[in-house]
Amino acid sequence: MRGELAILVAVALGSALGGVARHLLNAFLSRGVGETFPWGILVVNVLGSFLVGAVATVTGADGRALVSPGARI
Repeated sequence: MRGELAILVAVALGSALGGVARHLLNAFLSRGVGETFPWGILVVNVLGSFLVGAVATVTGADGRALVSPGARI
């Protein structure tokens, strides 16, 4: 139960950081580019997807860093 709670808190923290990053980057890019398209959200989603893929590749079964399943989450 304790490990499940730690995973839940880590996922919640990651979600909160992602939401703040989307908001800040979107606000920053909206000032420079305009508000016709949510560029900040697109940039954060693409970068986040890249980072998740990179971490999954590095920590996978044949990756360079072997970590526990809990750490991969």
